Amino acid sequence: MQRQGDPEVDIGAVAWFLCSDACRYLTGQTFMVDGGAFMSA
Repeated sequence: MQRQGDPEVDIGAVAWFLCSDACRYLTGQTFMVDGGAFMSA
């Protein structure tokens, strides 16, 4: 992505989802919130 991640914008949305009722049926998942850095490493 050629930029540093912004915790409020990039990671906040995932944290909000995990704390919401929309996530009530989710179990055993790993979310890679690294802006694609894992794929290019």
